[in-house]
Amino acid sequence: MSREEVLAEMSRRPGEWFLLPSVFRRPDQTPAFQMPMLRQDLADLGAASLFLRESRLGGFEYPTRRFFLDHLAPGDLFIDVGAHWGLYTLTATTAYPGQVRVLAVEPHPDNVARLRQWVDYNEVAGQVRVVEAALSDAPGQGGLFLNTTMGHRLAQDKETAIPPGYRAPIQVQVETLDRLMAAEHMSEVKRVIIKMDVEGNEPRVLLGALDLLKSGQVGAVVWERGREHNKPENHRMFVEALSILSDLGFDPFRFPHEDAGGPLVPYVPSTESCNILSLARDFPRNALYPKPWGPLLVQGADMRPAMSRPQYIDFITRLMRAKATDAGRWSSWERLFDPASHLRAGLAAQHLPPGGRVLDLGCGLMTLREYLTPGTAYIPLDLMARGAQCLVADLNQGHYPSGRVDAVTMLFLLEFIHDPRALLTWAKGATDLLILTYVPLERLSGDDRRAAGFFNDFSVASLTGLLNECGWAAPRVEPLAGEFFFICQAPAPETAP
Repeated sequence: MSREEVLAEMSRRPGEWFLLPSVFRRPDQTPAFQMPMLRQDLADLGAASLFLRESRLGGFEYPTRRFFLDHLAPGDLFIDVGAHWGLYTLTATTAYPGQVRVLAVEPHPDNVARLRQWVDYNEVAGQVRVVEAALSDAPGQGGLFLNTTMGHRLAQDKETAIPPGYRAPIQVQVETLDRLMAAEHMSEVKRVIIKMDVEGNEPRVLLGALDLLKSGQVGAVVWERGREHNKPENHRMFVEALSILSDLGFDPFRFPHEDAGGPLVPYVPSTESCNILSLARDFPRNALYPKPWGPLLVQGADMRPAMSRPQYIDFITRLMRAKATDAGRWSSWERLFDPASHLRAGLAAQHLPPGGRVLDLGCGLMTLREYLTPGTAYIPLDLMARGAQCLVADLNQGHYPSGRVDAVTMLFLLEFIHDPRALLTWAKGATDLLILTYVPLERLSGDDRRAAGFFNDFSVASLTGLLNECGWAAPRVEPLAGEFFFICQAPAPETAP
């Protein structure tokens, strides 16, 4: 359908159609693209989620789309595997209009019809090749179990019983990505960027794209680690796929929250659902992919299934080896509610200079702000934004803010830092007053520290010694229930005799 035909269809059924504008904007502030939707579409949970997140919550999977917009370049080929109705396809076409080609692959015929409609309405058919097929590790025919429009998935080998939550399958064409690439003019392609969301079949799609992945032309593979990967066989294949990508020169990262701006954090496998960004080792990445402050979709408990104590200890140990932040923990707002936070904040505020500038690292729910004297400038910083003025950074990657302040606080933070020496040394250059709390070995030891998510192990004496080595004068140490307060002053400057 042409744009005119789409508009004619919409005019024949007034009141049934509406246009959903993209959250991303052109330089003139008009929507980068628009998506024709029927009001009855909102009965589908997938379409309803897209509408709510794009129209009310600042953008569906905003940071991943921001990543593509920041890094796609003229001459790139964007491959959208599991394209649904074309949100990512249209996002890619707006990076450099007319200069980025898109291969959009979608197996369900109704989704393909809507995908073509969205492409035609936005007049980008010349950039987009649509393929009606599912992708896997071998070509043929396959059963597509039906779910929401976003949740259909390909049946695995010898899988005939309808899984819980799905409806009876339809038969669809199955291809491999390597076979599809034979029809692309790869000599004209500078680089390939792949997005993949196929409800658990991602590892098999990667196996069907080994020639492409080995070509050296792929810059990034963005793929989903979802609920289907919690099944033992799928999890095994998922870990193997990560290993294959690593052997081919791709390192995995993730965002702390699927809809919030933030830094890319090194990814370590867990039971959590998220998008994984496997980047070629020479791929340039930004320290931050910001998003305007606004409300966020609450991530359900099934996005981060509970781990047993041994599983969590193993996960923390692997995070320590990778020197990675537990991003999922700090993106879960409900896990920030800590009964001790008000006690820490209230006591810390008693040592802060009134009217000064206070940098609160790992600010959490910004409890400290409530205890500061009027006129004190509060500067919060965390892994993801906690308010409109919050700085966002991953301290475990050395993303420290610049400039000097009157005081720095680290309240229940240092335990989660892989390189405390580097952070404490940086703080010495940023302020003359550091206030931190710490749970030392005297209060918690052994595997209990890993079970609490802690990355390091100091006694009161060893932490005091480290503070001295980092340039802080003998700190004042005060016990506080299960932890200790350290009030650290820079040494007074020496005066000439």
